[in-house]
Amino acid sequence: MPSARFLKLKGPKKIKILEAAMKEFLMHPVTMVSINQIIKSAGISRGSFYTYFEDKDDLFQYVAEDFVRRIVDRVITVIKENGGNLFLSANMLFAEGLEREKTSTYAQLYLEVFKDYTFVRLMNEEGARSKENLEKWEELHREIYILSKPVYSFASLEEFTKIFDMIFVLFLQSLIAVKSRRRTEIEAKDILSRQLDIIEMGVRCDIERERERV
Repeated sequence: MPSARFLKLKGPKKIKILEAAMKEFLMHPVTMVSINQIIKSAGISRGSFYTYFEDKDDLFQYVAEDFVRRIVDRVITVIKENGGNLFLSANMLFAEGLEREKTSTYAQLYLEVFKDYTFVRLMNEEGARSKENLEKWEELHREIYILSKPVYSFASLEEFTKIFDMIFVLFLQSLIAVKSRRRTEIEAKDILSRQLDIIEMGVRCDIERERERV
């Protein structure tokens, strides 16, 4: 994990280092990533790099965790604002992500990461190796489950997890479709909205059937 010195860096300098790292991780497998290129793009010395991170694997883990942390924080905020409505939140987050990508360099890089299956796969492998990351992912499921249960009355955390993962996959596919220019933003928003409507309809039908049994 990064040193206290890195964590104390001011925003712009820290972001520049992370952007340089993400660009390099996108272009090459982790084993082929060049620390020289990262420090050159970030405008820091090799000595400074090693006061921030132990090695490129340490940097990669931090980039992956920072990526997830930012997404999770925003997802939780939007779901709370929408009173636990998962499907409305997914539509809003998708539209928001596309809009932010036009003005934020950081957002552009994150959406490029979504488009790049290699980076996502590597990030998942890194996460799978970390018990702490797995626990954080399970904690996220539990938190959103609690927020959304009053709206959908999920029978269990396991049932909710299946629905949440379906939403996440559709969300990811839609982002990739836009970034790869296979769909326009309008087309992607419309298709995602209809897909989410179908899933939500199924969830609400299950709720009604359970009520009838009672």
